[in-house]
Amino acid sequence: AYYNKGNEFPEYATTAIVSSVDSVLLPVMSNAQDDKLRVKDMTRIAIKTSSYIMWPIMMGIAACAEPLIRVIITDKWMFAVPYLRIFCITYAFYPIHTANLNVIKALGRSDTYLVLEVLKKAIKILNIDRLFSNIININDFLDEMYSTALEEMDFLVEARHMKEFANYNSDIKYLKSVKVYDEYSTKYALVMEYIGGCNINDIESLKKNGYDIEEISEKLADNYIKQAIDDGYFHADPHSDNIKIEGGKIVYLDYGMMGKISLRYRNLLERCLISISNNDYNDVASILKTIDTNSNSNYVDQMHLKNDIKIVLDKNVTSELSDINVKDFAADMFSMLNRHKITLPRDITMLIRGIVVIAGLLEEINPKISLMVVLKNHIDVSKSINKETITKYLLKSAKSGADLMLIPNEALTILRGINSGDLRFNVEMTDSNGQINRMEKLFHLAIITTIDVALLISISLMCRGDNNHPILFNFYILGAILCTGYLIIKLISAKFKRK
Repeated sequence: AYYNKGNEFPEYATTAIVSSVDSVLLPVMSNAQDDKLRVKDMTRIAIKTSSYIMWPIMMGIAACAEPLIRVIITDKWMFAVPYLRIFCITYAFYPIHTANLNVIKALGRSDTYLVLEVLKKAIKILNIDRLFSNIININDFLDEMYSTALEEMDFLVEARHMKEFANYNSDIKYLKSVKVYDEYSTKYALVMEYIGGCNINDIESLKKNGYDIEEISEKLADNYIKQAIDDGYFHADPHSDNIKIEGGKIVYLDYGMMGKISLRYRNLLERCLISISNNDYNDVASILKTIDTNSNSNYVDQMHLKNDIKIVLDKNVTSELSDINVKDFAADMFSMLNRHKITLPRDITMLIRGIVVIAGLLEEINPKISLMVVLKNHIDVSKSINKETITKYLLKSAKSGADLMLIPNEALTILRGINSGDLRFNVEMTDSNGQINRMEKLFHLAIITTIDVALLISISLMCRGDNNHPILFNFYILGAILCTGYLIIKLISAKFKRK
């Protein structure tokens, strides 16, 4: 929240200034696209002009950050001041970015522009609160972003996505599928029907046209949960610009990024959500270990994992379901997964991101509706009780009863083993290798610290007396610098790892 508030003021000022310059600059550059030298000169002038305006405004906002926050949005947002100042410095350089993008667009290099936009999204995702650092496999993620970029540049792939999405939602009366004209579409151009209407977050226009905002938000939430849990095929970028209302129906746009979840993962997700609603942290821990794809992760401490899940679930146990914030809950879960180095499959990570985006959109258009309530209603525990599950649990109960009958015989075998001396116990320390490695690192740091202190004391003594050994003195100084620098780097890196 503080991050978003800190971004709000400089972003608004930057958008107002840059959009004014862009509206004039892009048409002029497009007319001169054959004259590269003239385009360069116009780019320099645009950067200089925008910077002359932007820098004083951004530095002024940064200097007046505290009184600005206190007067406009009250003292409770004072923690947003550092973020506001950082964003002011960042946005001061924004004219360079926008001027270069205008050059790319003016020269007709839409392919380069698209790749840059995809990379920007990737960097934004990778830096969200530093929560995803150990939760997604970076190499797999970059491969996925690269393949997504190639797919988004091939409009025939997007056309296939649109048709598949239409098939999954053909029975949804309140959702409109966009028609594609295959005879005119190619790899480089997608021809589809024109979609008018208004954006889903344009509340004023929707109310003016007689739409019921509550009904729209309920149907949007229910349909997205259906996409995720029932279909396993979902729109992975459901922000407000990609969803419109036309003719009384919800219309999704931009099918370049779609997600697909296998039946196995859908069943595990449904089971996990039921376990979360029942506060069954043991089953949640078991499911998370099952879907963990991090083959290089260390041994997961089961007891520690269960305890952390219990803390996350207990945090909201006293809250009404409608009061649980999806974004905060997802952040807590990702933070916990990060600590245990559990990596989720990329499709599940993409789905969680989509759910968080939808939750934010619902909060914007209708704060009364809760995605958690819709989710619980969609995945009712009673729906999981059917003939198949009853048969499975009866068989499990029968097997458990048969196992109970073997307990006396097993107990007698154990007692005989103890009496004869044949019974042996193997005790294994949890994560013993990890503990030994940590102790070794601590021991090495202690040795280096001792050497560093000894060198500093030696330097002090030589400075106080007659320094007759300049070579030795210089050697001590070099050693102290290296040891101190090493210790400082270790402290900083340990701090970032804890975050």
